[in-house]
Amino acid sequence: MGLYALWKSNTITKGWKVGWSIIIFIFAISLLGSEDNTDIKVEIAGKSTAESTEVDTSKKLNVSYEQAINFSNSFKMEKLRSWEGVPAFGGNNTENNYYLNIVGFKDNIIVANLVVPAPSIKKLSKSTTLKQFLKNIELQNSLGWIVNTYSKLYEQSKNKGSFVQHEDSKNFENKNIQLLYNDGGNELYISIEHKDLE
Repeated sequence: MGLYALWKSNTITKGWKVGWSIIIFIFAISLLGSEDNTDIKVEIAGKSTAESTEVDTSKKLNVSYEQAINFSNSFKMEKLRSWEGVPAFGGNNTENNYYLNIVGFKDNIIVANLVVPAPSIKKLSKSTTLKQFLKNIELQNSLGWIVNTYSKLYEQSKNKGSFVQHEDSKNFENKNIQLLYNDGGNELYISIEHKDLE
C-alpha cells in the first residue's frame, strides 16, 4: 500500500505516518471475508504480515496510472513494495512539497493519495497541483467540497490541540474522497478510492 514510502518520506511527520498506517490497516481488514481470497502482504509500521484478502477488481477507479500521474510539475515516481500482484508507486513532485501515492495496475488503479503540505484555505483553492490531481482522476467537481471541508477541519483543529486527526469523506459518482488533517503535522491527506456500491 505504499507504507514503505510513507515511513521513508522525510516530508511527512510521524503523526501522519502513524495515522495513515492505521487507516490503511483498517482498509485492508475491511477487505477480509470476501468470497475469493488471495494472500497479500500488508506492511504496518515497517513490519510485514501475511493477510488473507481479496483484490476486488470492481473497486478500481477507471483511471490509468499514466493518467493519474499526468502533471506539468512532474512527480518523481518510484515503484514501491506492493501487495502481491498489486503494484504501488509513490514520489514527490519537482518542488518536493506534494507527495503522490498510487496503488493498482497500469491500466486501472485502485487508490490515489495526495499529501498537501500545510495549505492555507486560499492556497488550497488555487493549487494547480490539486486541480490537476482531481482532473486526472476525473473528480474536478469535488474541489469546492474539498476546500470547504478542509476549512471546517482546520477550524476544528484550533480547539483540539496538536496531533488530533480530523477527517471527513464524501462520495462523488463512483469514487469516495477521504480528507484527513492533522494540525500537528500541518499536512492534508486526500485519498481517492472506489465507492462501495450497495
